[in-house]
Amino acid sequence: RTQERLRYTNQLAKILSQLLPDGTSGSISTVPLGHRPNITANDEPLLVTQLLNHVTVLHQIAEQTGRYIELGLEPEPNCYLETLQEAALFLQRGPFAQSGVEQFAKLTGLSSSRAEEALRRHLGVCLDACHMAVEFEAPLEAVAMLKAAGVRITKLQVSAGLSCALGGDKQADALHLERLEKLNDSVYLHQVVELHAGSLNRYADLPQALSSYPTQAGPRQWRIHFHVPVFMRQLEQLGSTQSDLQSLLAEQRRAPFCSHLEVETYTWDVLPPSARQATLTSAIVQELNWTLRELGLPSGAGAIQQ
Repeated sequence: RTQERLRYTNQLAKILSQLLPDGTSGSISTVPLGHRPNITANDEPLLVTQLLNHVTVLHQIAEQTGRYIELGLEPEPNCYLETLQEAALFLQRGPFAQSGVEQFAKLTGLSSSRAEEALRRHLGVCLDACHMAVEFEAPLEAVAMLKAAGVRITKLQVSAGLSCALGGDKQADALHLERLEKLNDSVYLHQVVELHAGSLNRYADLPQALSSYPTQAGPRQWRIHFHVPVFMRQLEQLGSTQSDLQSLLAEQRRAPFCSHLEVETYTWDVLPPSARQATLTSAIVQELNWTLRELGLPSGAGAIQQ
């Protein structure tokens, strides 16, 4: 909502336009409008205006330099846009609606048809595989939904989160909860989404989820916004959402839906000691090689260097 954020994002785009090699496009991921507790539907007109003002800058950059830069709203748990479905609906009722297109046409001097084309070219969603899995969104259905809605996937963030089955054996539950407690840190938010009896329950951070357990009997699955290195199926005997990521990469290999892929693990400093045996450099190389193999591309130091 703030002018400071708009200026910041405009500056990012201008810097990126100077760094891009000729013949390539760039992408910037941004917050899904803001933290859910701080935003209401009444803020949407201002949010739409801010986005349209930014896309005007992106359009001007493309006209002046021939370099296209895309802005991707990145849905995240406990934010105003938590899911890809919510992001698609917001774009359809806001920037991509007739009123949004007309507003953008006035800002750019484009015809309505060209304005809508430019809007959809420069504005879309950043699909973070970890966030998507934490929200229990089915990978292939999400990609198909965005395609059907005409929403561009500007960037695919190659990432995985934690998964934990609870509500079975009490002793096993106690061990899982103890392991999760050890992963709690003050550096990052670790939002939790719980699937229980067919419903989703959301917690703003791991401590709230831990303190609430168990509120009701029965099996449940937790998915936690804690980035796990993508090549790991487990972390401290807790599961990861790697299989959801593999589905996305298999679809990208079969029918490419995004031109920008970004391996996004950033939690190296807060991983447990058992997951930090290798150097940071070798761990990042391992992630890149794993991703290349999943995409059916050559791996190894030479491939990464290219």
